[in-house]
Amino acid sequence: MTNQISLSGASDVRPKLSALIKDMCPNGVDWKQLDEVATLSRGKVYSKEYLRDNAGEYPVYSSQTANNGELGRINTYDYDGRFLTWTTDGAYAGTVFRREGKFSITNVCGLISKVDKSLSIDFLYYWLNKVAKRYVYQGMGNPKLMSNVMETIEIPIPPIEIQKKIVEFLDKFSALAAELQAELQAELQMRRKQYEYYRTHLLTPHSDCNSAGDSTDDCNWEWKTLGEICEVQDYVANGSFGDIKKNVKYYNEPNYALLVRITDLTNKFQNSQKVYIDEHAYNYMTKSRLDGDEIIISNVGSCGATFLCPKLDIPMSLAPNAILVRTPNNHFYYHWFCSKFGQDAINKIVAKSAMPKFNKTEFRKILLPVPSAKEQARIADILDKFAVLTTDFSNGIPAEQAAQQKRYEYYRDLLLTFDRKEV
Repeated sequence: MTNQISLSGASDVRPKLSALIKDMCPNGVDWKQLDEVATLSRGKVYSKEYLRDNAGEYPVYSSQTANNGELGRINTYDYDGRFLTWTTDGAYAGTVFRREGKFSITNVCGLISKVDKSLSIDFLYYWLNKVAKRYVYQGMGNPKLMSNVMETIEIPIPPIEIQKKIVEFLDKFSALAAELQAELQAELQMRRKQYEYYRTHLLTPHSDCNSAGDSTDDCNWEWKTLGEICEVQDYVANGSFGDIKKNVKYYNEPNYALLVRITDLTNKFQNSQKVYIDEHAYNYMTKSRLDGDEIIISNVGSCGATFLCPKLDIPMSLAPNAILVRTPNNHFYYHWFCSKFGQDAINKIVAKSAMPKFNKTEFRKILLPVPSAKEQARIADILDKFAVLTTDFSNGIPAEQAAQQKRYEYYRDLLLTFDRKEV
């Protein structure tokens, strides 16, 4: 693996930058709001049909981060040049990209253009990547960073010479960090393929159960609907969604209980601003409370995304846009829902619309395999060990990836630290 110690080069560069800043800006640097040094705008709606009927060579960027945020390609473009974009809605709200060339953006993507000559667009990119996610509004399970908030972010403006030196180093620094992450990701993908292979094998009812050691109970799998074997609960079981909004207040600072969202589960609570509720809201949301180890499945947007809720030392309640499932063996059925069998079953009930979703009634009709309790425990134990190596941020490769990202952020932030100019 690439020598990790070279990432620490920022600690050697920082003293030189500090001396330069002190020499050029002895009283600190100027700070301005983003809307004072750039123009902010939004994209427009692009339907799947439009993308299909107008296919071409120019990318359309959206709110996703996969594939560099590219949603599709069309035969026209709205922008040509160097710009920044940011994700305004959803799990990746606040993510900032550098864009160059001819492209378009959707309505859940913001554009930063006409950057003042006192500010390097590349320096601005790194600064916003450092701070933008702090401004994301996390309420109601749908994170947002709208233009009216984005434009209030304050930007330090050191001399352009200093900005260029920082950008030069961070470009090299980022490339090295990306190389390290790519190596880890390749190894992780190999292990995930192993996990998926064994998961499919173990969750397939076998017809060759006559070999020595196979019991009749282990081989005879029943099939029952989800509603027959377990409890299914969604967020609004206490009343209408309007009632929930009226009775629940959200806090970005620690409070009585943690509101668990799909965003948090996706990031393993690593990179998202946590949202809390008070004791009154927690007592109101009796059917949405979590103890840990429950299966949680997204039923809007990222339909079928499946998680096993962690056990945390704080009261927890489930946010909107998710379904809570409690089965006789949550670990066994968690792996089943994550498998191609579970995902295929969910895909069959997803409504084909602009916002993919499925309802609890159809979900309860999904057929599940029901091996013996002993067999469920055996399979769950094997697959849990695989999952730790491929998905747990406190173990294996995911832990090393998280450590590499924190290392990168530490040294990036070390370089992007400025005193405010004294007035």
